Amino acid sequence: AERPLKKESDYERAQGEYIHVSLYQPVDGEKHYEGTLASFTPEELTLKVKIKTRVKEVTIDRKNIAKARLAIQF
Repeated sequence: AERPLKKESDYERAQGEYIHVSLYQPVDGEKHYEGTLASFTPEELTLKVKIKTRVKEVTIDRKNIAKARLAIQF
């Protein structure tokens, strides 16, 4: 079941969880990210994204988020 993240309380519950984010505008050339929600403010959120063997932090403007939901990490 898809559990979209919309309200502040949704993001609070998702802190430290693995989430999927779809963007309106690409960030670093990508329009979809999956990663751990490291932190968030009313303006932006920071995801820890694993790329091959490295983990990098991606900061995303919340106005740029088309959809955000909890995801399953494989």
